[in-house]
Amino acid sequence: MEGGLLPLGAAGKSVSLTLDELPQSLREQSQSLFSEAALTRLQGKQPQPGAADTQTYNIRLERNNSSSEHLLKQQICPDEMLDLIDDLFAYADERDAAEIPKETPNQ
Repeated sequence: MEGGLLPLGAAGKSVSLTLDELPQSLREQSQSLFSEAALTRLQGKQPQPGAADTQTYNIRLERNNSSSEHLLKQQICPDEMLDLIDDLFAYADERDAAEIPKETPNQ
């Protein structure tokens, strides 16, 4: 995933991030854990029978004029991927909070 867009969606929450905007550590982890090959391998896995019904992540990779979409059940995602998803949502929350002007009280 080189220079791509990384939209994430889960439980009604959706964010879009570009690799260029991410801090280097998040960028490197995203390129590794969200590579096309890694996501395709995970998408083919099935949760254990009787596994709890949890989040389904919709991860779409976009580069140049192409895109691919991957629906992944939380139960099949490795722990480091789940941690990265949490970190990316937290990064997006901080980014969005910084972009919203603070209201000033009327005087």
